[in-house]
Amino acid sequence: MDRYQKVEKPRAEQPINENEIRITSQGRMRSYITYAMTLLQEKGSSEIVFKAMGRAINKTVTIVELIKRRIVGLHQNTSIGSTDITDTWEPLEEGLLPLETTRHVSMITITLSKEELDTSSIGYQPPLPADQVKVSTDFEYDGEGSPTARGRGRGGRGRGRGRSSRPAPGNGYAQDEYEDGGWDGPGGYPRGRGRGRGRSFRGRGRGNYNNAPYMDAQQDTGGYNQESPRGRGRNFRGRGRGGYNNGSYMDNQQDVGGYNQESPRGRGRNFRGRGRGGYNNEPYMDTQQDAGGYNQEFQGRGRGRGRGTRGRGRGFRSNRPNQAAEGETQTTKISLVHFWFSLVKMNHEDVDILIVGAGLAGLTTALSLHRLGLRSLVLESSESLRITGFSLSLWPNAWRALDVVGIGNTMRQTSTLIKGFKIASLDTGLITSEQAIDKDGKFKGYESRSVMRSDLLEIIVNELPQGTIRYSSKVVAIDELGPFKLVHLADGFVLKTKVLIGCDGVKSVVAKWLGLQTPISVGRSVIRGLAEFPGGSSFDPMFHLNFGGGVRFGFLPVEDKTMYWFCTFPPSQVPTYEKDWKVNPIKMKQFVLNRINKMPQEAQDVVKRTTLSNISCAKLKIRLPWNVLFGNIVKDNVCVAGDALHPMTPDIGQGGCAALEDAVVLGRCLGEAFLKKQSEYDDDEFERIKKGLQKYGKERRWRSFSLISASYCVGFMQESKWTLMSFLRKVWFSSYTSTAFLKMTTFDCGNLVC
Repeated sequence: MDRYQKVEKPRAEQPINENEIRITSQGRMRSYITYAMTLLQEKGSSEIVFKAMGRAINKTVTIVELIKRRIVGLHQNTSIGSTDITDTWEPLEEGLLPLETTRHVSMITITLSKEELDTSSIGYQPPLPADQVKVSTDFEYDGEGSPTARGRGRGGRGRGRGRSSRPAPGNGYAQDEYEDGGWDGPGGYPRGRGRGRGRSFRGRGRGNYNNAPYMDAQQDTGGYNQESPRGRGRNFRGRGRGGYNNGSYMDNQQDVGGYNQESPRGRGRNFRGRGRGGYNNEPYMDTQQDAGGYNQEFQGRGRGRGRGTRGRGRGFRSNRPNQAAEGETQTTKISLVHFWFSLVKMNHEDVDILIVGAGLAGLTTALSLHRLGLRSLVLESSESLRITGFSLSLWPNAWRALDVVGIGNTMRQTSTLIKGFKIASLDTGLITSEQAIDKDGKFKGYESRSVMRSDLLEIIVNELPQGTIRYSSKVVAIDELGPFKLVHLADGFVLKTKVLIGCDGVKSVVAKWLGLQTPISVGRSVIRGLAEFPGGSSFDPMFHLNFGGGVRFGFLPVEDKTMYWFCTFPPSQVPTYEKDWKVNPIKMKQFVLNRINKMPQEAQDVVKRTTLSNISCAKLKIRLPWNVLFGNIVKDNVCVAGDALHPMTPDIGQGGCAALEDAVVLGRCLGEAFLKKQSEYDDDEFERIKKGLQKYGKERRWRSFSLISASYCVGFMQESKWTLMSFLRKVWFSSYTSTAFLKMTTFDCGNLVC
């Protein structure tokens, strides 16, 4: 792009609320924290909102965590999004055409409030315990580099840090707006003028490496990718971290291996250096253990901006060792220093395959990869394995998948074999049809079993290597670093991954990042329950289905002494004055009993025996089929699976079965990408990953489309109150749906290895 220049766009006027703070990657953390605390403590604001884009997201999460640990009782709500920014480039040479480039930029909004926020929001976090909050008004860290005490200017002839896209001489500071094209940003890089230490042209800080791009993975992801004439960076004749007079520099977080080239007149951290002062000509070690200060006497000379005498940057303001090393009491400042390091400098990890969501799809995908010898990491936002729902009906397609991953026989031992269907009318209580699946007929040889969801998940977890699942890991943002994906967690931790798989359910963060539309309500809800029969139930192992009046009620045995039941219905069935009934299990239970009052007493006993703690209610949602067909279910090295891909109604019992199919197909496609024998003709690894996920998307797109469509249509016909539909349901529905349903269960997901 050196033959093009970026066309500056007119700034869009966007109003900013009084309690809104927009974080940029150039702004000082101290300034943001001070302003936020002023709003909350002095100006009486009950709520503040932080907004950030791109490289500023990590800084925003860190700022919020620091504020929460200084003010008691702050509720937090986090929401994420993304936007595409188009840049126009005009050629500097004749014969070239103008170009347009599009960047996919992540966005984050974090709300801190003294009052309780919406606790049902996926991004809600309650206030920290009071013992984790240290109230203090003394905060000196400014968020630039190492957070140890800063002696800038106090040793004489100090140099300010001008950081602006406009001239800011001396010690002046002018905030540079967001440079990724959002808000009011000019799109350029700050140019420190005068004697300031800006990061680009004529800057004396972290300029380029002799005009090579500089990569700061923690905060400035993507690097400074403009040419920097006379840039004085870290190498030859550099005035920042260059030189070292052949002393090795070790920075475990970013610059492992040091700068091992000779640097004549390098003004770095060694003899007469202008960086961080000399360590008596000893190599400089910047490791995680150095956060508490450097306890040797420094010998910075001349106009050196090191940490010794007359230090102009980050020194201890005296020509003596750090007093903290001599046993003096640590202050709140040093405590915050250590905390900052734990959040920012030590919060990075690389993984090959990252799975978001420890549900059925996520855990089975991890197991599929494990069977191929591939290690993955599964993130779960809750503190322990979360079990939603009570029972699953698994059909032949699901058992094929379980056999492929090696747990089919184990699961059969804890499941109940279903021998057929009984269909009855809720209006009369009479059985209208009955179909066996273990005898001669169209269902012969079809294996259907009911299992406890908790049993299935626990068996999968026991097969995974220790440490595969990481709990209390809520994803708040997704960013890009070249071909890698950066996943930001609520605690400030950042994971860099080659492959990102979203198995995080209906409210999927990954699906939202891919641009998939939010699942919509189908206008029906479901109440589920689990009844206990200590002495055993008298029901045969059959699937009992009952229709009538727009309601569908069903139940089946899960174990000898346990019965699972459900009731689906439209909102019109609920009186308008019952506003809180969906969170009141007593009213839920009574609602179901009122709808099945014409059923035999033994059927009503299934609901009556259910304890209130075993009753739940949820709205039924689906992803629009055409959104799956034409949307981005796969993009480069990111994809979705399970309910994050194909949320559907439970009317054909294929939600869990399809998730198991996804896991096997995805494991096979990624196995081909990672385990393929490389030769001189092979594409690089990321290209193989991209092709593998495209293959997965091609296999699962039409399958997901057909499952979502079929489940919705079956549910509509089952619960419709139209007279014609009611007649067809009694005469024709059973035969039609059984044939269509059989086709759905014959799908073969294949093996893990082709």
